[in-house]
Amino acid sequence: MSKDKVKIFIKTSISSIVSAIVDLSMFYILSNIFERKYFFIVLSTVIARIISGTVNFIINRNYAFKSTGRVRVELVSYTILFIIKMILSSLIVAYLSTKFMNVNETVIKIIVDTLLFFGSFYIQDKYIFNENRRKRSSNWTSFIMVCYCKQL
Repeated sequence: MSKDKVKIFIKTSISSIVSAIVDLSMFYILSNIFERKYFFIVLSTVIARIISGTVNFIINRNYAFKSTGRVRVELVSYTILFIIKMILSSLIVAYLSTKFMNVNETVIKIIVDTLLFFGSFYIQDKYIFNENRRKRSSNWTSFIMVCYCKQL
């Protein structure tokens, strides 16, 4: 990994930590308001993720990647990634929370979201906030579809 790539990774990690604090705080508050049922865990995850995702996009675009690309294009691409991550996180956290009732759902969420971070960094770096690579590469949504179809 190049020196510049390491700097971007560190800045993205800091952005993710800030966003994670927002996400976990909101999730904790909401999950303590609602009952511990599958639907409410998913709902808490979705609401928390929307708030933290907005924070993450702004910090990543302006601080970590210092992007000068078209905001609208990056926002649409980020939103697609955001939705995929949100669905994966909410379903996995809800599933594991019902399977491991003795483990706090916030702890489960931290583990799941940490694993999702690595895939997210790769996609943001290669496809969303890197205009030169994005122009040379195919549409990143095609990449996602190819990966999804391989799993079927």
